[in-house]
Amino acid sequence: IRYFEMAARLGNVHAQYVLGKIYLDSDSGHENVEQALLWLMKSADNGNDLAQYALGKLYRDGSHVEIDIQKALDFFTLAAEQDNSYAAYALGKLYLAGEGVLKDMETAVKWLTISADIGNQFAQYTLAKLYLKGEDVPKDIAKAMELFKKSALQNNSFAQYQLGKLYLIGEDIPKDVEAAVRWFTASAEQGNQYAQYQLGK
Repeated sequence: IRYFEMAARLGNVHAQYVLGKIYLDSDSGHENVEQALLWLMKSADNGNDLAQYALGKLYRDGSHVEIDIQKALDFFTLAAEQDNSYAAYALGKLYLAGEGVLKDMETAVKWLTISADIGNQFAQYTLAKLYLKGEDVPKDIAKAMELFKKSALQNNSFAQYQLGKLYLIGEDIPKDVEAAVRWFTASAEQGNQYAQYQLGK
């Protein structure tokens, strides 16, 4: 902590961020919310996307601070504009759910797509589900399959399960039991109970 503080006081944004995380962590034995917020704010003000994302989460969840969705959106946006895929995903989810902010599918899809393009498996899965359902966005099975596969190849058990279901049912895509079993198995091995159930059947 002493060395991180020396670096942080000299303006090192990474040290400022790490200090903030240490002071937030109740298991570190050095929890100090006031110091945590001070250093995270300094790091965020100096352009660190990890600190901006961390502050966005705190204000979104009301952890250590009062819930402030507008501040959360501001911090998430700053981080997302620096290609932080988790911040872009968080923005997409907020606009998708319409919690504390007006539901805005266009903005939700924009941020989810940015996050998915950077490689975020959760954004890929969420976006794939939207294209599969075709309720809030035009149905696009090819795009849904592409995104499910990208997410599944990053070991997202939900995407693997979804692919298994699609191949098993064979409504939107040609039925392929072999592919279904392969994806269900990958998902089941990660503890997905629905995939385990399907394999059992």
